[in-house]
Amino acid sequence: MAGGGRRISSNGRILSSSSSSSRYSSMFSSHGTGTSGAGVMTGASEEIRLCPTVEMKHIRIPPLGRESALTFEFILLFNFAAFQFLQFLHLYRTVWWLPQSFTSSGMNFYLIDGHLMIFNLALIGRRIPYLILKLFMPRFSHFVLRITMSATTCVWILLSTIHIWGNHSSKSGSLGILHLVYLYGPFLLYFHVYGINGTSVWEIEELDNPKCEVLGCPNDPSSALYHHHVCSNDPIIIREETELLRKEFNKRLKRVVSMSTIIAYYSCFIPWCFVQAQVYYDVWWVILHLVLAWMTTFGLLISRAFCPDFSDGLHKIACHLGRWTKLRPTHIPSNSWSGEFLFTPGSIVKHQRELYKAEGLLCIASEPGNNAHMRFQLLFSGSAFPKLLVSYHLCVLFLCFIVLLKISEWYQLISITVMLLISLFAFVRLGRDFIVVSKMYQAEEVILKQQISQQ
Repeated sequence: MAGGGRRISSNGRILSSSSSSSRYSSMFSSHGTGTSGAGVMTGASEEIRLCPTVEMKHIRIPPLGRESALTFEFILLFNFAAFQFLQFLHLYRTVWWLPQSFTSSGMNFYLIDGHLMIFNLALIGRRIPYLILKLFMPRFSHFVLRITMSATTCVWILLSTIHIWGNHSSKSGSLGILHLVYLYGPFLLYFHVYGINGTSVWEIEELDNPKCEVLGCPNDPSSALYHHHVCSNDPIIIREETELLRKEFNKRLKRVVSMSTIIAYYSCFIPWCFVQAQVYYDVWWVILHLVLAWMTTFGLLISRAFCPDFSDGLHKIACHLGRWTKLRPTHIPSNSWSGEFLFTPGSIVKHQRELYKAEGLLCIASEPGNNAHMRFQLLFSGSAFPKLLVSYHLCVLFLCFIVLLKISEWYQLISITVMLLISLFAFVRLGRDFIVVSKMYQAEEVILKQQISQQ
């Protein structure tokens, strides 16, 4: 017999929570399609085989230093300025070392449109003055502050647009309209994804609150963004928490992709669009710089949005979720899958005319044949996700090193060196987090196996 009045069968395959077994048995008996009494399947005369619940022990992640939202915005702005400057260098470089050269500087600075730089600065760096004012005036109405900052930013953008229109429409005629499309095209995409909402422009929850703190009741996963994982033996709660975190993961990933695209677009593509027709430049190198800027920004943002605190919450619920492996049709004895019970590893169930075998550390709460549950468990149950992030950063660094070995132009050497330094900044920080998380997950798995062997 198990603690809490639960009954265990000889093979102990199906696991039910002690707090919910009486509720589940009453549900089965009330249907009137099978035998009555606790722990009996309806209509199949198969016993609900219970086994003792082993509480999964999670190791609490140690505190890892993270920069504030304001500091991270300065880092993003610095990267944006570096990408934009390097693209201007690719477009307006000179041969200043030649005796016949009419300039002694490495760039033709007079060809750079200053109003275009102000436009980009007002757009990308809009959150820095907002966060500063919010920090020093905490009691001031955030709504009024957002309205004020929105009006100020719009004025700067409109004034810059007027000057840009005047400069390029007089030189290129009808192409001035095309330049406006280049400038404001991403605005339509942004508002299509996030809606015309001033809050989403100034408050980026995915980056400002990377820990994803609980905003509501911790016992109700549907009421808040879940960060502080609460272990539960109720499979319904486990699946609800999984669905909530899966949506939050997709939301953060969408934000990272959109922000990476916007930063790379305005730092590298817009200067290329507004280059003068008589300027000679290496098209392939300009395109390569655009790609590297996007990849570097994506790596920086993804290490911020999916910090160890948030990823650890995904890992903990994935350990409770488990997975099912589809079997070939055979005559193996099986039970019908029920969404109100937990299953132990090795259990064989029948669901939607298919046979599935349970796989996991301790208990399986996922739904057989649910691809979303399977992907979630495979990605977050172990250290696969941290390894994926580290592998991505290594690929970016490897690509930069390969390019560095193939180039010989002075401006290309400067460009790749700067990109390497920016990529190394994110990689070193992520590497520290990866070492801590990997050691923690390995110790957690050893402790859990010892718990199971002691039962």
